[in-house]
Amino acid sequence: MIDESTGDMCKPEVITFYNLTKEVVDVVDEMKASYVNSRISYKCDTNDQIDRRTYIKALSLDLMKPHLVIRASIPTLPGQLVCQFKHVSGLQVVDNQPPPTEGFCGICPRGKNRRTKKICARYTIPICNEYTMFTCVRCVEGDNSDND
Repeated sequence: MIDESTGDMCKPEVITFYNLTKEVVDVVDEMKASYVNSRISYKCDTNDQIDRRTYIKALSLDLMKPHLVIRASIPTLPGQLVCQFKHVSGLQVVDNQPPPTEGFCGICPRGKNRRTKKICARYTIPICNEYTMFTCVRCVEGDNSDND
């Protein structure tokens, strides 16, 4: 079938459809050419023999940094996500939140919903009695002397 929108060229519909969808291929070709040019420029400017994978990773991180910095400043994002943004973008990660005083056990499956007021001293997460061990102060401090 001939596509009437092609006028005097009388192109088949298949060709017209292919030309409409070919745009994505053109975009990929442009991106590839930009990458190749940037890698060649990088090699010429720095005389650094960096492998392709490392270059792509560094390039992608450099392109993401401005966006991550903006996202890390959004106050409504979860703290863990903000910390990951800051870590990847190279910003100083400051944990200014006080450790929790109670909450659900951080080790138990969520389905158990065990509330607790005990906090792990090392990881500062709430832990229930099932995952709690009692240790005396001497053992923690490494005092092995016996009082006879």
